[in-house]
Amino acid sequence: MVVSRELDKKEYIWLTALTSDLTMEDAKAIIIEASRLSDKDDMEFSESVLQVVLSKNPTAFAKVKEVPEVCEALSKLMKPEMDELKEKLNETEAALASEREKNQAAENRIKELEAKLALERDY
Repeated sequence: MVVSRELDKKEYIWLTALTSDLTMEDAKAIIIEASRLSDKDDMEFSESVLQVVLSKNPTAFAKVKEVPEVCEALSKLMKPEMDELKEKLNETEAALASEREKNQAAENRIKELEAKLALERDY
């Protein structure tokens, strides 16, 4: 059995973060630590822990997100997801533009055919 309160917070930052009474300072520390990671597996692990910790400590994170240092760390952590969302948005906008062009071309063709039909009726 592990008593997380007895562990060194710096050495066991991820394990000690798994609590429902996280302090604002501890929330700040894990966000900053997570933003320093560069290994893909470590980053995925930290994101998983952060999701669990955030769900159990929303008040601590609501307060800490206003700290400029934490905002920068959160931006760095979320960059891959934000880039992916931007790419999806660009793809969606391009697809919509293409559909609009097709619809406009179809509408133009319908108008041409209607005009041609009207001329044929007049003869």
